[in-house]
Amino acid sequence: RRREERSERSGAKGRVVAGARGDRWTGTDERKTIAIGMGSAMVNPTAGLTRHETLVSGFARYEHEMGPATLYAGVGHAERAPDYWELVSKESAASISAFNARPEGTTQLDAGLLYRLGPVSGSPSICTTCSSLTNTRCPQPTAQ
Repeated sequence: RRREERSERSGAKGRVVAGARGDRWTGTDERKTIAIGMGSAMVNPTAGLTRHETLVSGFARYEHEMGPATLYAGVGHAERAPDYWELVSKESAASISAFNARPEGTTQLDAGLLYRLGPVSGSPSICTTCSSLTNTRCPQPTAQ
């Protein structure tokens, strides 16, 4: 695992914060057979297969200070490998072995305000998330 994060001033009241991370994932399917129903089993087509994945995550955010408040907007992306249950529990007659299930990628866009003045503080925000696992897509910008 390797991780980097950096923050740079952008003008008198602005700041850009960004970070990136890479993870190396390896898995080997050691199952010789796969259960396919009540008491039935068959040869596992992915037996002995080893997978290697490089999973990349990162974010970038712009912050702008305005007195007791800070406006921010950012984008982030994260990838993760399927866990044990996602690799094993997805087996069915239509999908004998789920060992080749793809890693999930999630992208999030967010914007908000951080506010603190004496004992009063707040942080209203808005975000949208897009996932490759559920095939949801981020809205495409339109030209005006």
